[in-house]
Amino acid sequence: MDSEILSQLILNLIGILGLIASYFIIAFLKKKVGLENLKNINQELTNNQELAKLVVLYIQKKFETADGETKFNEAYIALSEMLEKKGINLTETEIQVLIESSLKILKKQFGVTWKEEVVDKEV
Repeated sequence: MDSEILSQLILNLIGILGLIASYFIIAFLKKKVGLENLKNINQELTNNQELAKLVVLYIQKKFETADGETKFNEAYIALSEMLEKKGINLTETEIQVLIESSLKILKKQFGVTWKEEVVDKEV
């Protein structure tokens, strides 16, 4: 029970930190680059976030009986390979943030259904 609360707290904290970091990054970029470059960067970020969501959904389905750490590692490998093939170089932390934030968004989007599916498979 305590580990579930701690996990949820960590996921919430990652989401909040991601939003705060995004705010400061966008504010910095607005000052340093032109509007067109900002639009391109925003589009790239959106594309990366969508790729991360697809990867998380794919891994959730393909490795439905695996533990969270295994799923994360597989998602990390898959997303890294996809980004590399597209010529997009992100740091380990950036890839981790994409995966964790996508997972948080999807869990929130699917709500109880996400947990029920996992519980049903474990029983």
